[in-house]
Amino acid sequence: MKEKTHILSLDGGTHGYTYLYCLRELEEDNPGFLTETDIFTGSSFGGFASLYFARHIQSLEKGECALELIEGCIEFMRKLLAFEPDEAAFARFLNGAESMFDHDRMERVLKDPKHLGEACLGELHRRVIIITYGTKNPSWAPKVYDSLLAEDQPIRASEVGLEAASLPIILPIRNGLANGSCGGTNGSMHALTRVVGRDSDIDLDDVVLLSFGGDAGSSSLADFPTPWDARGAVPEKPSLEAILQPKPQDAQLFGMLKQRIDSLWDELREAMADQESEDVMKSRCGFSLMPSNATEPVTTANGSTKWGWRQWLGYSASPLFFYQVINNNQALETAVQTKLLLGERTLRVAPMALLSYGQIFFMTFFAKPAARALITSVAELTAELWAEPETSERYQFSPNIEQTEQFVDRYWMIDTYHRCLQREERDSGWRRKRTHPPLGQVDAYM
Repeated sequence: MKEKTHILSLDGGTHGYTYLYCLRELEEDNPGFLTETDIFTGSSFGGFASLYFARHIQSLEKGECALELIEGCIEFMRKLLAFEPDEAAFARFLNGAESMFDHDRMERVLKDPKHLGEACLGELHRRVIIITYGTKNPSWAPKVYDSLLAEDQPIRASEVGLEAASLPIILPIRNGLANGSCGGTNGSMHALTRVVGRDSDIDLDDVVLLSFGGDAGSSSLADFPTPWDARGAVPEKPSLEAILQPKPQDAQLFGMLKQRIDSLWDELREAMADQESEDVMKSRCGFSLMPSNATEPVTTANGSTKWGWRQWLGYSASPLFFYQVINNNQALETAVQTKLLLGERTLRVAPMALLSYGQIFFMTFFAKPAARALITSVAELTAELWAEPETSERYQFSPNIEQTEQFVDRYWMIDTYHRCLQREERDSGWRRKRTHPPLGQVDAYM
């Protein structure tokens, strides 16, 4: 049986923590999932995670549980994104003549032997495809690093990471290259075209692609707590209690969620020291738990919605709404393209986080350090809601955890299952923890 080539694509953007926690949930229920990955690809946040996984996965055999590796990646990203804006950083931002931060602190974190160290792309233990974006005129085109290419193999992984991290305005341009998300957060097509290109011996029919991001429903103002009405005015923000109006049979579930959300802000109330911001973000969290079609922007009789710059650029609940729309639509369009090529052998998992793109962005680069704990706590909560069948269905995550695990069982873990049988014939002491489908059912998938 010819083994499949498994590509794990990790988006750039602010929802990276959410999908890392989703990966943890998936690995916990499907031990060995991550080690079945043959190629990691990503931009920005996803580029860092891809480099980390490819650097450290050598300590695990295929089929071995990788929970500690995922936890290590989450901790790595916490250290990497531990920005501490001071008065000088704000002054640089307001002046606009240079980037808000430099690369020094990130470079130290990346070159730590516990993270990427001095490893070159050619020394990583899985193939990586990392997307950056060129700023040198006249091209302004994506630059894609591929650890399989001889010319890319001597380049330090840490250097590639810094180039992939160079978010305009926030961080300096590195070697004429900037954050890969400038050209789109979802790098799946870059990876796919290189894996099955003219010089490749990998057939398209032998590729399986699993893509993680954070765009499900978040391109629509339907997912924000205070949609604009026809006059462009902002209605009064509803309270968390008004948003979470439980039906009798859901009272216990909603109560648990409300208690969990409230506890996140109670822990950080003193550190945030901003009641207005707290109310806005708490309202956002509550509203995010409702179905995405709960409200819609008002459309006139002739089908037009007359938005100006105030609605596109001045939406207080998501200050980066316009940028988010562009990135999310690119990510979704890329997912459609890969679906047309691969059919059922690809899946896009992009659960909407409980905080908006803009909120996470500003809390990462502009808020007090204590706010970072809020970002990861909310990301973990989102993943838990996605991973529980009841809440996954309630809040319309699509695909939900069950659909994702069906995909993993059918297309991702089959090789592990057959290797397991071979090992058991050789050494009866090795067994996986999870329950596999019957052999006849597995073979039917071939």
